[in-house]
Amino acid sequence: MDKRKRLLVVDDDVLIVDFFRMALEDEGYTVETAFTGEQALKAVKSTKFDLVILDIFLPDIKGDRIVEKIREENNDVRIILITGHETYARCVDVLKLGISEILVKPIKLNELVNQVKNVLETPIFRHSNVNAWFESRKWDTTDYS
Repeated sequence: MDKRKRLLVVDDDVLIVDFFRMALEDEGYTVETAFTGEQALKAVKSTKFDLVILDIFLPDIKGDRIVEKIREENNDVRIILITGHETYARCVDVLKLGISEILVKPIKLNELVNQVKNVLETPIFRHSNVNAWFESRKWDTTDYS
């Protein structure tokens, strides 16, 4: 597998961004970082990424809006959404936009690396049965909003 894939890590937590960047660079990936939605969107416009790892809760632009904007620029980039909360209602619409995976913080190093490898090796598809996707991952699908 060609690990010289270009990744963008987006989170407002500097420690998480640094942790992800170091771990993924150790695996041979080229990693760029952003700390705001605006920075992420500028990066996506100027650079072709193979994968974007994106926190759903950013202070300036929410993750679902960022995913929509990314899809306007590049429909082929894979997206892993990260969240600190297993918020089913919040993630359903984003999942339908065509993200590849959702990871819940705290994220273990081996989980991150394995999911990045899996996502990069799997074709992109739009999830037609969102409930089945969540159930396969043992998420609580109760809508608490």
